[in-house]
Amino acid sequence: MREITRELAAAGFVALAPDFTSHLGGARTPDQIAQAVGQLSPIVTVQDARAALAYLQKESGVDAAKISTVGFGWGGWRSFSLAVSSPELYRAVIYCGTTPSQSFDAMHAAVLAHYAQFDFRTTGNVLLTEKTMTDAGKKFAYYVYPQVNRGFYAPGAQYSAEAAKLAWTRTLEFLK
Repeated sequence: MREITRELAAAGFVALAPDFTSHLGGARTPDQIAQAVGQLSPIVTVQDARAALAYLQKESGVDAAKISTVGFGWGGWRSFSLAVSSPELYRAVIYCGTTPSQSFDAMHAAVLAHYAQFDFRTTGNVLLTEKTMTDAGKKFAYYVYPQVNRGFYAPGAQYSAEAAKLAWTRTLEFLK
């Protein structure tokens, strides 16, 4: 997430990456992060995301009308949930995140979502998400990247440089 935050800043954005594990004393290694994430309350993490939004809204160098969120996998649901619960949010980008079950009625943020062809859990719900958002009059665009697995965007066993680059380019264009 630090690298993503740096990339967003290099692209001209004010970027903030909240440490959701701080309630548990923070986590530093991948194993600690995985263990901590499993202990976190979804409600508390969305509250933390709202607190980060409120913090940015008060910063003098930030255009409060254009604050957006980007979430990956586990964080994708949190970003989507922030958009649903914070009408002042401008845009939300979701990478392989699940769709929250709350009503989209109060949501104003446009949503861009990136899904993997072989992520049968989250990608399988994209048509229902699209219909629900369209029926609610909300802006939702998505891409399904062929021949990739969940996590295609992050270095590791499932990484796809081509799909990751295309998704990132689309993300930056959407946020601008």
